[in-house]
Amino acid sequence: MKPEDVYNSWKETRDQINIKENFANDVMDRIGLYEQKKSKIRFDYRRFVNLISASLSAQAALVAAGAIVGFTRVIFMFAVILGY
Repeated sequence: MKPEDVYNSWKETRDQINIKENFANDVMDRIGLYEQKKSKIRFDYRRFVNLISASLSAQAALVAAGAIVGFTRVIFMFAVILGY
């Protein structure tokens, strides 16, 4: 089969496909929505900071968690250095 025949058969098949008038606009709108969603911040740290700042119990829990992690790290380092 010649390349021209393949191209002509493709053109005939393509002409039989019904495409909506607003197809290109719909595609561009969807691309715009995709870009907007992609550029959104997944984790808003400002909201997290405001939540912690507003609650005294959240602040205490965060300090306690930090102290526990720090103490665990110190114990782990002593264990590594002393070879336990």
